[in-house]
Amino acid sequence: MGARAWHVARAERNKEAADFLAEAFEEWSMTALFYSALHYVHSTLADEASIPKDERHPRKHTQVGGADGRGVNQLVRDLYPEIHPQYRSLFELSYRTRYDVAQLGPMAAMMAEKQWRDVRDFCLGKNQGRQALKARDV
Repeated sequence: MGARAWHVARAERNKEAADFLAEAFEEWSMTALFYSALHYVHSTLADEASIPKDERHPRKHTQVGGADGRGVNQLVRDLYPEIHPQYRSLFELSYRTRYDVAQLGPMAAMMAEKQWRDVRDFCLGKNQGRQALKARDV
């Protein structure tokens, strides 16, 4: 299984977890939903020939200083501005929901689901017409 397929499988698994947790643990549901979106983004970055090999598999959300490349948040901002607001919102929500779930209210989950679909659809669409990079290039 290539990197793209592995990340898509992880994205689907995290979405299953989010759906399972939604009834009893809404705050953790939204965290799992963000990680599903993260894996969809990673599935797209894995075959992004326009970036250095080291940036195709970022290990941090945000890279301070940029000496070791960009984090996922910066890569989404720079490469995929179409989904940056949705992705960034999911990132923030995954943190805030664990601490401010009462203040966020029931609309947060509906908003998060829409943002997740936007990220998923963008990444799957980008992956659809693109060749996977060879193992030596990944």
